[in-house]
Amino acid sequence: ASVTADLAGFGGAKDTALQAKGPGANPQQKVWSGSVDTKGLTAGTHLVPVTVTDKSGAKASQVVPVYVYAGVLIEVGADKAVTTIKSALAAAVAGDAIVLGDGTYSGTSNKNLVLGGKNVVIVGKNGPTAVTIDCANNGRFLNLANSGENLTATIAGVTIKNCAAGAIKVVAEPGERLRYRSST
Repeated sequence: ASVTADLAGFGGAKDTALQAKGPGANPQQKVWSGSVDTKGLTAGTHLVPVTVTDKSGAKASQVVPVYVYAGVLIEVGADKAVTTIKSALAAAVAGDAIVLGDGTYSGTSNKNLVLGGKNVVIVGKNGPTAVTIDCANNGRFLNLANSGENLTATIAGVTIKNCAAGAIKVVAEPGERLRYRSST
């Protein structure tokens, strides 16, 4: 099988070939990766058409999110140097990506957080079934209240649950824009 992605929307080639990595003969069991020159890319979330072509030439396409960040990668998890989302946000600057390892994030250092004007990407490493933020029926995950974030600030691939006051509070000035795509 071969896999290509249309990366033209944010600086790559229309038919970028992706390479298989990892175990398994089935394309669905592999990790597929590709590269693109990152100079001049727009940070944030981009929806990218990906096409899989099997040996017979049959094709299947799906749109997948691609998260682009311009800074450093901050990994969070029980086995990492950074163990809480609050600590990751304190260390982050605009353009950084915070990748949450599998598990449940709870307690005061993982709720009632603010981005503080930092346009960062916060993403669950293996998606919403593997990464949960549990507010324990006390507070919310995140407050976005006139703090200066824009459309490049991204939160994706997590399940947010047990929030007493809503998962994310958004207060915006007239003219500010927010993009929301449903998750769990």
